Amino acid sequence: MESLILMEIHSVKRSKAGNFYDIILKEKNGAKGLSIPVGTYEGQMLLLFLEKKQILRPMTFELMLDIFSHFRLNVKEIVIVDFVDGSYRALVTISNADGLE
Repeated sequence: MESLILMEIHSVKRSKAGNFYDIILKEKNGAKGLSIPVGTYEGQMLLLFLEKKQILRPMTFELMLDIFSHFRLNVKEIVIVDFVDGSYRALVTISNADGLE
């Protein structure tokens, strides 16, 4: 297996084309980066969440956050495994408080 690169969200920006947003990931301990395009709605909601702004109604990701919190689950890693027809495909590893995946 290839070595994994630990990345974190660096920024979320409206694309120059204007009809979508780019999530900019940067390597945690290096210089590599990755831009992932998302829809306008998803980009705007992610920006509001990252800026800790109040949203009038609960969003899907907030529901997932509540479920993860209630069951003491953590996202251990997200591994991009493919890129098909302009979409990234990923595997998400989730663990519980006992370390079970």
